Amino acid sequence: MRDWTKLGPYNAAQALCVAGLPDSSRWETSIHEVISALGLGRPRVEGSRAFFEPVQPVPVPVITDANLEALAGQQMNLPFVDGDFPIRFFIITAVDRHWLLAVYNHWIADSFAMRSVIRNMFHRYCDSRACLAPLTLVTPSFTSLFGRYLGRFPLLTRIRMSSANSLRHLQAYRLNMVDPLDFHSVVSLRQLPEGLVESLRHQARILRCTMHDLFLTALAWACGRLTAADRYRPRRRHNRTKIALGTIVDIRHCASHPLTDVFGLYLSCCTMLVDKPETRQLQELARSIGSHSRWIKQSNQAVRRFGTLKTAHIWYHLLGDPLHQAGFFQKASPTIAGISNVNLTGDWMDQNQPISTVGPKVLDYIRISPTGPLLPMVFTLTTIGRRLSLSVTYRTTALKPEALDTVISDFIAALMELAR
Repeated sequence: MRDWTKLGPYNAAQALCVAGLPDSSRWETSIHEVISALGLGRPRVEGSRAFFEPVQPVPVPVITDANLEALAGQQMNLPFVDGDFPIRFFIITAVDRHWLLAVYNHWIADSFAMRSVIRNMFHRYCDSRACLAPLTLVTPSFTSLFGRYLGRFPLLTRIRMSSANSLRHLQAYRLNMVDPLDFHSVVSLRQLPEGLVESLRHQARILRCTMHDLFLTALAWACGRLTAADRYRPRRRHNRTKIALGTIVDIRHCASHPLTDVFGLYLSCCTMLVDKPETRQLQELARSIGSHSRWIKQSNQAVRRFGTLKTAHIWYHLLGDPLHQAGFFQKASPTIAGISNVNLTGDWMDQNQPISTVGPKVLDYIRISPTGPLLPMVFTLTTIGRRLSLSVTYRTTALKPEALDTVISDFIAALMELAR
């Protein structure tokens, strides 16, 4: 993923909403203490070795009555250059609450790692004597953690899976990128109706699938409607009636050693091909997707396909030309949309759970995912108790604003229909 930053920004963001007006000096102190304890600094890479150089206290600008969506979108498009600290913090104040926005260079950390850092910052903000949960920058090698999933000949396994993956995507529809080198993206934040979560959980049990399967179903149906007219157009070589959806997967739980205290990046992406989803009944589509999802989990596809990404990067480097690199993934394994789904119910930011520290209440928590060269758009869903938030990031070279609005409306409409 670090190579993708040479083409354009590859930033992610998380935002913590806290009741009451902020104490900016306390936030700055807690942020500096957590960063110092972790040893995080400016990233440097020498060969295959990455390390961090110490930094001075990180500035935390306070912005009054700013629009979170607009500020996050602006920062997602602002690249980190060599020598920059890899996280930018902002405090956004409102009448009775404030947001701590953290925008970070995604190749250094995944969502779980950033939540762990923000948790420590919030606890230290609430209580200056609060103990920090352990976090380390020491990361074991990929082979020692996940090598057992790749068999006795890992390179051959990765090549075989990469070839099968490319063949599998021959019938997958590809969104047209007007300018593959244009990585400008727009962020759209939505709060879904409260109580929708309970209804979806009930339906998931009836349909013998998961909440994530219902989200995938709604996304498949919405993307199917968006692309239906163009997908059925006759083509010279391959008919592309299917759409490929990517699921961003946290693979920490698959490691041979615990990774709950490691600050790093442990993500993979599984793709699912769906044929003519807009023509199928939502419940039948959900059962089909649920069945395929169970196979993906049982066969550990998420970890194994992390290996195919490593192999794909060999070809990515051989291309050399930035224009070809930018379009490589959309040609080799075209994915129309990605989805990142996390359930934080019962976690430290859940306002219905007792917080171990004294201080203000957490009101909300929002995650924002990047697109990069792999995806034209990403739907990021975060569940906390009865609340379900949605952030959508999309590349403007792939979609027009009105098309994106239609996709989001269809996605929410499909969820509402599934919840009945």
